[in-house]
Amino acid sequence: MAVFFDNNLKEEHMILERQNVVNLKKLQSQLGGLEKRPEIDELSKMIKIFQLYQAGQKEISTKLENLDSEFQVNYDYNPIHHMESRMKDMQSLLQKAERKGYALTAESIQKNIYDIAGIRVITNYLDDIYKVEKLLTTQTDVTLLERKDYIK
Repeated sequence: MAVFFDNNLKEEHMILERQNVVNLKKLQSQLGGLEKRPEIDELSKMIKIFQLYQAGQKEISTKLENLDSEFQVNYDYNPIHHMESRMKDMQSLLQKAERKGYALTAESIQKNIYDIAGIRVITNYLDDIYKVEKLLTTQTDVTLLERKDYIK
């Protein structure tokens, strides 16, 4: 972790916060609970996919933070109260694939499991949920694949 101090503002800003990284050898040793263990080459492919999901999660989080900041500048109001993100750990991902009867391959996991990464956006008001959704989905590089409205 690196910390930057702004002498003019007397503020501290965190530049880098490292997340847990998947280690291939450690992962292989943790998979004893699986009936069928994936080959090392397949595990390597899964880790690469996992890293893509991690990068995607970071990108969407950054977009949401930027949208919230823009909203603050334009309307003197922040619709996002806070955000929580999570990554399904590799062991539970493989256990879920096995439990559902999917092949323990990178391709199968990417095709069949949709909860690898998640971001929960907590807003101050119900209407803010729809504002944030509209701001995010109108971005040219964001495509909404499926929508479930649990409020309505």
